[in-house]
Amino acid sequence: MHFCGAIEAVDVGAFYMSYRFTYIEFKAEQPFAITDFENYGDDRVFTIQDINALTVKVPFASHNTYRQWLNDKSNGIGECIDANDYPDEYVTKYVFISQGVSETIKAITLLNYPIPTWTGEGAMYFNGWFKDEGVWSDEISVPCELDINTTHTYYARWETTQRKDGTSVNFAYELPIDEWVTIILYSNIVYFKETLVLDTDEYSNCHLRLYVNGNNEDRVAQVTIAKADMPTDLIKYVSVNFDKFLPYLGLSDFEGYPYQIQLKFGITLQP
Repeated sequence: MHFCGAIEAVDVGAFYMSYRFTYIEFKAEQPFAITDFENYGDDRVFTIQDINALTVKVPFASHNTYRQWLNDKSNGIGECIDANDYPDEYVTKYVFISQGVSETIKAITLLNYPIPTWTGEGAMYFNGWFKDEGVWSDEISVPCELDINTTHTYYARWETTQRKDGTSVNFAYELPIDEWVTIILYSNIVYFKETLVLDTDEYSNCHLRLYVNGNNEDRVAQVTIAKADMPTDLIKYVSVNFDKFLPYLGLSDFEGYPYQIQLKFGITLQP
């Protein structure tokens, strides 16, 4: 989606289906005005389904203005502004090194890091980016926002086993449908991955529900998946915030307190 410099105002409902956007570019030096938001209850123009897959281009001279405006008028897509073409003094440089090969990314807020491919002998699995090679301390997590005009170097850690601890989309837990399993929580935000294999197309959409502690009534997350977004084999990621369980455990957070919890995914197809 490209917005030319001639646009002065946009109705708040003009981009109701914008959740599917993966690229947005603004040509004007200043953001356009939002109209008719009184009839919608708020003035958010964009609600992107997956901001991690979104790229936003704005004029460099007004990138701070656009960043604030986009965050106000959306679900936080101001952090998706592509800063790779910006001067170094306005960005943070991240250098990622794997097997002697480096990749540099410039960002204001780093939302994603590269996933390297093993090119050596045998089977090895990527297990994260760390500042101290060999010691494997100070792992990077996203979103990451460090001081501008600085450079930070991270090294890929490779292991013989896959990492599945739920700490990010890349290391999401894999849970089967309708089976109770026990996992260990290492943080309050946990990522899960589910692969749906559907043998029918007689549905309009699908509800993917995550339950906790052996109780089908205690739902901690639900994702509604439109039929248009569901191929026969669908991999869906769900992030869950378990903060509401902390008071019952007597904890202020999960960091340093690995905790076992029983979970299962449930699926309901709507005709």
